[in-house]
Amino acid sequence: MGLSSTLARRNLHVIPTLVCLITPLTFIITYLLSVYYQHVYPLFPYISDTGAESPESSIFSQFINISALLLGGCVYIRGLQVAKFANFKFKIGRHLRLHCIATWIGYGSCLGLSMVANFQVNKMKSVHYMGACLCFLGGTIYFVLQTIFSYYMAQLYDGKTIFICRCVLCSLSTILLLAAISAGFAPGPENSFHWTPLDPDYCWHLVSTSSEWLLALTQSLMVLTFLPEFKPITIQRPEVRIEGISPAAEVRVVTTI
Repeated sequence: MGLSSTLARRNLHVIPTLVCLITPLTFIITYLLSVYYQHVYPLFPYISDTGAESPESSIFSQFINISALLLGGCVYIRGLQVAKFANFKFKIGRHLRLHCIATWIGYGSCLGLSMVANFQVNKMKSVHYMGACLCFLGGTIYFVLQTIFSYYMAQLYDGKTIFICRCVLCSLSTILLLAAISAGFAPGPENSFHWTPLDPDYCWHLVSTSSEWLLALTQSLMVLTFLPEFKPITIQRPEVRIEGISPAAEVRVVTTI
């Protein structure tokens, strides 16, 4: 077995699968806890509200941070994949600069997700909202750009189904994002965690919160569309060189890291 094969990392499709599992499960767990402790009104609270109070805030922060890290791995792998295809397809090559911009937008979305997890809405509202904007708006833009790349890449392998799914999910994501933002400007009660049907503009609040939950689900499914594309990918682990040690004198040791 050659060195390159021993240093290879496969099964990269597990990463988007974990993101799609961890993120919704975290939201469900924190929702159940926040309702149990009566921290929120049960009918469609904002996702952030379900992770604002202890003990659910600790679970929310821990697992959403893990999800943000895994999502960053997805962005990195996808970036390598698109760049690789750019070497074989001229039309993708013309969009290589756009691909770099898309990758950085993806990293910004991951940062936003981490900010949402670490800065609770009831403690640092402005930072939390900035993170939410990076996460949802940046995520939507990122996936729109990936859908454009998918159009060209689908011509090189059987990827038309993935392209169609991403078109549908991107359209839904855009509509839900606009609905969540526009309806979210409705004035609320003094305790914003406890909207009830008796409050004015409650219907607009319900539109905003339900759109946010569906938006989170839609973007999780968008991440899951990376699964079939990541299956054939193999990444080589980096090779370490230490100054003063000749490569010829190195002892090659296969690690399990």
